[in-house]
Amino acid sequence: MKWLLILLALNLSAQNALYVDLSGPWRLIEGDDLAYAARDFDDRQWATVNLPLSSSVLGQFWMRRRADLPPGTNTDRSRLALSLGALAAVYEVYVNGERIGATDGFRQFENAHLRQPRTFAIPAGVASQGQELSLQIAVRARHLSFPRGWFIPDRGPYSLSYQNQLPLIGAVEQFDRRVVLNSPLLVFGTILCGIALLSLLAWGNDRRRVELLWFALFALTTGWQNFLLFLGLDPEARPYTQLGATPYELVLLSLTFTLIGEFAMAVTKTAHLRWWRTVLWGGLGIGLYDLFFGEGVLRMTTSQGISSILQIAVVLVAWWSKKGETGPWQDQLMRWAILFQGFLGLEDFVTRRILKGANLIPRVFEMGGYEVDRRHAMSVALAAVILATLLVRLLADRREKERLASEFEAAGVIQRLLLDKAVLSRPGLALEAIYAPAQEVGGDFYYVLDGQLVVVGDVSGKGLKAAMLVSLVIGALRMITSRHPGEVLAALNRAVAGQADGGFVTCACVRFDPGGVVTVANAGHLSPYLNGAEAAVDTGLPLGLVPDTTYAESTLALAPGDSITLLSDGVVEAENAKRELFGFDRTREISGKPAQEIAEAAQAWGQTDDITVVTVRRNA
Repeated sequence: MKWLLILLALNLSAQNALYVDLSGPWRLIEGDDLAYAARDFDDRQWATVNLPLSSSVLGQFWMRRRADLPPGTNTDRSRLALSLGALAAVYEVYVNGERIGATDGFRQFENAHLRQPRTFAIPAGVASQGQELSLQIAVRARHLSFPRGWFIPDRGPYSLSYQNQLPLIGAVEQFDRRVVLNSPLLVFGTILCGIALLSLLAWGNDRRRVELLWFALFALTTGWQNFLLFLGLDPEARPYTQLGATPYELVLLSLTFTLIGEFAMAVTKTAHLRWWRTVLWGGLGIGLYDLFFGEGVLRMTTSQGISSILQIAVVLVAWWSKKGETGPWQDQLMRWAILFQGFLGLEDFVTRRILKGANLIPRVFEMGGYEVDRRHAMSVALAAVILATLLVRLLADRREKERLASEFEAAGVIQRLLLDKAVLSRPGLALEAIYAPAQEVGGDFYYVLDGQLVVVGDVSGKGLKAAMLVSLVIGALRMITSRHPGEVLAALNRAVAGQADGGFVTCACVRFDPGGVVTVANAGHLSPYLNGAEAAVDTGLPLGLVPDTTYAESTLALAPGDSITLLSDGVVEAENAKRELFGFDRTREISGKPAQEIAEAAQAWGQTDDITVVTVRRNA
């Protein structure tokens, strides 16, 4: 008796079950005509497509399918329901010519949500039309261009059954699966944000490396996009627009293309080509204007196309300008990475925007049970390569700076050793000398020869090259036997000629004789100041220009209490924040003061060049 009751219950349950599989062939046509919803419309000329869909149908389209009820069944048409897979983001459903429901956002895209399987109850009055054991189903759909990671694939179900028999949580399960499949987005976003942080820290240590800043901003915006893509997998996420994303996300994506373009210009040292930058940011502006005020056709593709072409162009220009020079390996690797990034972006732009088809290179592939978008994977890989290369370049530059600093320091020590102590042997004369180079080593010099000859000079240029020429001049001075200022300058001129590598040396030579007699020879240097006034002395060509130049001598009288001042043009050319020079008038006004005060006044005004001041005062 027990088994009989069980068999009876199973039989009754089977009689109440209903399941009509609607997968397989459907009729499809592009366009929009409400006549397509009619029950008796002839759709035999339409194309045939199999559901579930393997790819999206572009534009606006209609689909039709007749659902035949099982013959011989006692179907309760008051509680029928239709289940449709993720065939489109927005659509309307018609049964027997009557609209029974629609997704959010069919009338206005602003309220559209991610496409997903949905279930629609069929009103009893609609399902009971006619006596035939069939229902005519028509779907009026519109395609929305969602990025790959933001929708689930169409895997059905497509069925007609009773409302209590349909799988109500199928969409949630598929969304959960999509979250697992797209979890690499979280990993990519975290890696990119970490790369951005490292790049920002490196830029903080050297603010002149602006390419580190642009790269950090690019990595940060790209990483944030990965987070937004992952958050967008939630079926209850905010509604999308017809562009497949919120305006904020599209602005962020467009900005990413512009930032990588700026980075490419900075790292290839082509940022001085301002019209390129104008085109780059102009493309972003056009896209944003069209997004907010136009029809949204240009979107982010304008920035993507311009940036990709620019990345390729700047690398080619950098290679062409070197004319066969390879340069450091890290520079070559950097250029190849930028070139590859540009070609990937250009391929994506051309196939999606111009050819309006699938990418030539598959965008999504499976790896270890996860779905990976090659754009995201390549962005992370290229970002890692670029960051590593940037850091190698930064460390190489730092080592080079440390090496140069060490060499400059050594050169400075040698230069100070070469400069003799400023001591005059003539009684009654007090000498004070100040030497303040603008850098570690300088191109100014002063020297006292045998306690009676004072030589002050200024080498053209700055830095190590000028310091080496100073060493040459000091060495030549020590070899000169004459103590006549004109002959000393002539001998120095012969020693410097041909050794200055296009430069020259200005020099003043002063000899102090008993009784306050001062003999001066000048080779293009500033004239001495005597008691606060410029002394009238003959001036010849700077040293190193013409080998056989001779130099005239002038005689001055230095009475007790008088002073004579020799200085370099670093005093006159001191410049303040307003770009005003210290000038000859101010120099003349303070020329009678001690050397220390003169140098300090010029430095306080704004030192831009080496400063040398030598003052000699006759006390008796």
